[in-house]
Amino acid sequence: MTFPQWCINRLNLLISLAGVIPWGVAALHPISGVLAQPITPGADGTGTIVTPNGNQLNIHGGTVSGDGTNLFHSFEQFGLPSNQIANFLSNPEIRNILGRVIGNDSSVINGLLQVSGGNSNLFLMNPAGIIFGGDASLNVPGDFFVTTATGIGFGEDNWFEAVGNNDYQNLVGDPTTFAFDLSQPGSIINFGNLAVQEGQNLGLVGGSLISQGELTAPGGNMIMAAVPGESLVKISQPGSMLSLVIEPPRDTSGAILPINSIDLPTLLTVDGAADAAQLTVTPDGTVELIGSGFGIENGDLVARKVTAQTAILSATNNLTLVESQLNTTGNLSLLAGNTVQIRDSIVNPFTAEAGGNLHIQGNGEIDALALNHQHPAFVSGGDLTLVSDGNISGDAHFRSGGNVSILNLSNNPGNFVSLFDPIISSNGNVFFGDYTGVALKVEAIGTIIGGNITITGPDQTGTIPNTDPHFNILTTSPALVLQAGKTTLDNAPTAPQTNVGGTVFTSTGWITPPGSIAIDSITTNGGPVILEAVGDVTDNTTGVGITFANVGNVDIISSNGAVNLATLNNGSSLTINAQQDVNLDDVQHFGDIDLTSTDGSLTAGNLRLLDFSTINLEAASDITFPTGKGIFMQAGGDINVLSGGAISIDGGIDSGESNVTLTAVGDITPGAITTTAGNLSSSGEITITSSDGNIDTTLSSLCGIVSACELNTASLSTGGDITLTAAGNITTGGMNSSGGDAGGRIELTAGGTIDTSAVIFNGQTSVGGLIDSTSAQGTGGTVVLNAARIVTGDLEATGSLGGGDIHLTADEIDFTGGVDNIPSISSTGNLRLEPATREQNIAIGGVDDTGTNTLDLTTSKLAALQDGFKSITIGSANGTGTITLFDTVTDQGTNPLLDPVAIADGSTLVGPEQNTTWNLTGANQGNLNHHFTNTLTFHNIEKLTGGSSNDTFIFSNDASISGNIDGAAGNLTLMGDELNWGGNVLGTGNLTIEPLTATQNIQLGGTGDSANVLDLTGTELSNLSSDFSSITIGGADSSGTITIAGALNFSQAVTLRSPLGSGSINHTSGTLTVTGNAPITLLANQDITIGDVNSSSASNAGGTINLTSTTGGVTTGNLNSSGATDGEYLASEMTEAEILDDFPDLTREDLKACIAYAADRERRFMTAPLSA
Repeated sequence: MTFPQWCINRLNLLISLAGVIPWGVAALHPISGVLAQPITPGADGTGTIVTPNGNQLNIHGGTVSGDGTNLFHSFEQFGLPSNQIANFLSNPEIRNILGRVIGNDSSVINGLLQVSGGNSNLFLMNPAGIIFGGDASLNVPGDFFVTTATGIGFGEDNWFEAVGNNDYQNLVGDPTTFAFDLSQPGSIINFGNLAVQEGQNLGLVGGSLISQGELTAPGGNMIMAAVPGESLVKISQPGSMLSLVIEPPRDTSGAILPINSIDLPTLLTVDGAADAAQLTVTPDGTVELIGSGFGIENGDLVARKVTAQTAILSATNNLTLVESQLNTTGNLSLLAGNTVQIRDSIVNPFTAEAGGNLHIQGNGEIDALALNHQHPAFVSGGDLTLVSDGNISGDAHFRSGGNVSILNLSNNPGNFVSLFDPIISSNGNVFFGDYTGVALKVEAIGTIIGGNITITGPDQTGTIPNTDPHFNILTTSPALVLQAGKTTLDNAPTAPQTNVGGTVFTSTGWITPPGSIAIDSITTNGGPVILEAVGDVTDNTTGVGITFANVGNVDIISSNGAVNLATLNNGSSLTINAQQDVNLDDVQHFGDIDLTSTDGSLTAGNLRLLDFSTINLEAASDITFPTGKGIFMQAGGDINVLSGGAISIDGGIDSGESNVTLTAVGDITPGAITTTAGNLSSSGEITITSSDGNIDTTLSSLCGIVSACELNTASLSTGGDITLTAAGNITTGGMNSSGGDAGGRIELTAGGTIDTSAVIFNGQTSVGGLIDSTSAQGTGGTVVLNAARIVTGDLEATGSLGGGDIHLTADEIDFTGGVDNIPSISSTGNLRLEPATREQNIAIGGVDDTGTNTLDLTTSKLAALQDGFKSITIGSANGTGTITLFDTVTDQGTNPLLDPVAIADGSTLVGPEQNTTWNLTGANQGNLNHHFTNTLTFHNIEKLTGGSSNDTFIFSNDASISGNIDGAAGNLTLMGDELNWGGNVLGTGNLTIEPLTATQNIQLGGTGDSANVLDLTGTELSNLSSDFSSITIGGADSSGTITIAGALNFSQAVTLRSPLGSGSINHTSGTLTVTGNAPITLLANQDITIGDVNSSSASNAGGTINLTSTTGGVTTGNLNSSGATDGEYLASEMTEAEILDDFPDLTREDLKACIAYAADRERRFMTAPLSA
């Protein structure tokens, strides 16, 4: 950054500072010349005249320079008692009045110095030393400079010498230089109130300076300089800014000056000089500032009260500021060749307030301790800078309207220490090197840049304002608070305002973005750390991020930037909230970790937590743990990772027994995850969700034992649940949720493929991965896989007290386990296999896959099912596809089902290609237990289809089928005391409908449903397919009554029978019609009462009408079997008499007419036996 190029910088580079100079015992033995002297003119031809006028001494005469602007006076002695006035007479043409004291006596001034008659500046030079007493004051219209120089220079080489002759004619222009030819320049002491008028300058330049009084230059500039001997001091005024330059001495050609300075202890023995309440001379000759503990040495500068527009306080040795009030409306510079020493007291504060820049430089060190008052010690409207190659001890509060910089002499970061209470507040940036000390707070509207920070303890001084929001943590713990990019400071600067045009100080960032924090390392001995920035939070010089060690709770906020951290060792909690990326390396032995990137990514090293800790990671983009890095906990809280992008954890997760939840929009590759509990408690759960990506938990490294290397929630008690959900594919190897008391639930759901077979052992080809939810002493856990396609290896959910359920849902399911013909899917619980798509067909027991539209459970796949399942359910609850049973899975097949099987919902169930008995036990449900020893049931099946062989459907009283019953090519038999179907009865073979109970009555037609009657309504009969070869209603052992209600129509051969016991047929109204040249047969043991029967055909022969009553009679209506060709009426061996007996309304003439009618048309009326 750029700092003001004050020429005072050369002081630090060109002067070799002397050490402490002992002042001997001069204070004990005063020498001549130290007594206060009156004002007497010098007898050197200068022409100075001193004229008393009451208590006023008018000083006139003197010598004027060649340009008439400078007036020179020479005094043998110059002293002024209290209540006396030294009045320098001037005129408007005189710009500068310069007076010298040549008598080798110090000047003790306790009265008023005055200039009248003009607005002249006043310069007073006495190499022996000058003391302003407590009553000293000024009434000077221009500038006032007092010095112990041996010469004042004009131009390049024109001098107003302190002794000897001068070429006054050439001393033109303004004074620019002070020459100090003595090895130890004289001292200046002020106990008075020296003030110049508004806008004028005030300067004190000597070997040592002590000002315990007041120095005031309102609106003007002030220079106080304690300079080395044998040097030149240049004072210039470009515009309104005073500057100070110290250079090597002028060439005196080896001349010995006839003057001597009086050392400081001796000077203080001058009568009336010392203020015993402020300064003392010890017996060993040391001058001390009473109550401060500081000695005052040659080259020191001591100042108490300074007020000016700008001020420079510069000491060759130490700058001592005790209970000082330094106020400038512009810049203030506090400079020391050795140490800047600052103290306050309980009674009086120390303040250094600058409306502009405040620059503090101690080449040796800066030692500031000013905490007795809550008002900040250092306040600047502009930049505040502390510079030293040694320690910068800042036990004070700093507030700056500009930048705060702590530097070394090379303009690089300087070291900063504090034993008590540092607080820095800046409207700009803050820049420092290493810090060691108590609780530190730095707040800035700009950026904060630092080095290594070590906090040693809390701030217990009691000087932090209790209104500060961090009061509690700063006063009770070794805390660190850094806040950058603030809009409002907690401790805002209140610097004096400039009256000369106003300087606007703005914050210019040193790094991008503004409002950032850049620190190399932080150690707080267990104390909390708060880092808050608008910009980035990162390292300063290391390039790897901030390092933390032995810290407490760490809270980091970057509201508009990124966070970059290196390693963090031994801490309490870690909380990071950043808008952009969060990057950190290993975190060791920490408590809770909560990391959030609202718009960026998150990259981390190993996270190793203490017991009972929780991890929450959240990022808008990817969350990445690079090679070998992962999350490791002993026990306690949960691990939650949420990403708007992908999640990749190469080193995996070991949560102890805590829950692990990973949620991402993109892909998730978590590595090995274990939540295994090593004790009797339950293990943690694993939940992984990708809303728009894939999940891949397979490992590229050699595992050896599947359960130990991928997803492991095993426990001596209850295994933890494992839940994986992905919009895309899920690829895993081993999953172990086994438990001593109970296995955990394993549930995988994917929009694509679930493949659990991707495990490589010893470099061999892939074999089935193990899904283990077993329990050695308890019950196995539930395993649920749901995807478009499932590829799974070994899957175990067994338990000594019961197996867990296994539920696999996919349109294609492949089992890759079962090596060496050993079944790979095992449990004693329930197994469910169902398609993911409701329209998907299911084929059970086929040899080959039949295509993408069918869930093929081939014989090889079914062979992977271990015998012992409580039940096997095949099909989905809302399925609409066709389910087909192959012969291979029946008891007579090559791969019979070994466990109870339930076929769930579907549109159609197709039976095996063998004679099959279907037991219908309820609404759309039943079983095929005749062919499956271990039972096969079905439910919510709307349609039933037999194979190519014969099928018998046996209806219980409450059974019904809402859809079709299809006998396919085989014969179809429907049996039941009550038959209900809502669709069609289809087939091309023979259809037989009969009651289960032989005595059950049958009613054909009608709409009602009668009790204890097999009702075949007109609607049901109309749904009988015309493709059947024949229809038989009634069983071979039926003995009930068949009642025909109304007209019936059939299009194939029809047989109505009730041949045993009380079996009879009763048809009272309507016509029984058979079309298509099909015969109709009625067979009853008792009476047959039939209405009209029509089997006629207009194009072919009429169908045969065969009516047989074994023991009863036959009563008919009109029988019509006419046709274009022959038709037959068959009666069973009936004589003419028997026919007439059976048909009492038929006369013999009518019978003959019928026979004649039939003969006339080449038809037969036969009495041959009724054929079966």
